[in-house]
Amino acid sequence: MDLLHRKQSQPLNTFFAQNVEPFQKSSIVLSGGRDEPYHYSLGNQSTVPFVRLQGSGNTQKEFTWGETIEVLPGQNVQVQSASYMPGDIQIQSGKDIANRPKRISIPCKVTPFSQSSYDPNTVVTPVYPCDTRQARAAWLVSNIQLNAKAIPSLTFLGINKQHSWPPDEFSGFTQLTPTGKKYVWDYQFTPGTAYGAIPLGYAAQWNPPNAVMTLTDFVTWSLTVSSETNTSSIYSFFFYTLEY
Repeated sequence: MDLLHRKQSQPLNTFFAQNVEPFQKSSIVLSGGRDEPYHYSLGNQSTVPFVRLQGSGNTQKEFTWGETIEVLPGQNVQVQSASYMPGDIQIQSGKDIANRPKRISIPCKVTPFSQSSYDPNTVVTPVYPCDTRQARAAWLVSNIQLNAKAIPSLTFLGINKQHSWPPDEFSGFTQLTPTGKKYVWDYQFTPGTAYGAIPLGYAAQWNPPNAVMTLTDFVTWSLTVSSETNTSSIYSFFFYTLEY
């Protein structure tokens, strides 16, 4: 066989980019083969659940775990985050599709940040929401210790930006906002209790611990520290943890 026409095998590589901001381009560039397409998939060490390939001519392809995409011969495409939250992107070369993670955890940057417990009446919000598309369950994880008096206020806002929402005749459901593709859920704290993982799903705190949660495209939140002084400890170390 002519060496110039011998079939080219795809190199098996792992590509990794850290701390990619939502909808921003990563440093990863994928190429096609000389004569045949090369195939790639999203690795199970990726904490960005959706990525997009940006090629020439404004061509785009969005994919997630369990999918294989191909890059045509002679083409180069750049990998871009297609998620509402930041994280790491891992791309595996080859047809490695059985790679969906069971769980990911992502540090949640908040504002304001405090080196110690928050002062009374502080309002804490995340810099980025939690991308809950495809997730079976999702939690906000922190270190919240309450005594019998100081009860913070925690409100979750679940928003559908990509997916549809019920028409106006369904807007009267309890705790659903009458306009917009969103719901509001006020988490109910119990005095004298310590909290670690708090479910992000709609009404999830009333469901069994292992139940599937009702989740929108993404969830954001607002935590207001109680006005009581020297009664509770709420620290600025937060995570998003998602189960798939």
